[in-house]
Amino acid sequence: MFQFLGMNGFVEAIKNYIEIKVELVKLTITEYFAAILSKVIGIVIVFVLFLFFLLFFSIFLAVSINLALENTIIGWLIVSLIYLLFFIISLRFFASGRLSEMIEKRSLETTKIDEKIETLSQKIQKKNNDEKSHTP
Repeated sequence: MFQFLGMNGFVEAIKNYIEIKVELVKLTITEYFAAILSKVIGIVIVFVLFLFFLLFFSIFLAVSINLALENTIIGWLIVSLIYLLFFIISLRFFASGRLSEMIEKRSLETTKIDEKIETLSQKIQKKNNDEKSHTP
């Protein structure tokens, strides 16, 4: 039917356009997840390195306290109590809901930034399209 109306080239152009848009969406999604994955991997690496530091510093602190007090147990007890105190403070912080508020606030800020970037991207794309249409 499209051949009869002479629109066969138009239909092919629309098919190509749709295929290109689908590929663009796939690439955009892939890029987005790759960026997220690279950030997560970076955070995990930093966190693991921090845990190693914390472990060795705790051992150093406990042994130093033991040597200073000339006792083999008190240093380990003091370091353990410090960690217990941090745990209790963290537990109260999580239970109060402050952490979720901070995460939600940060998420909203990130969403606003993403929206601004998208708006600027659309303006640039529109400007480029306008320049192309005015070029003879």
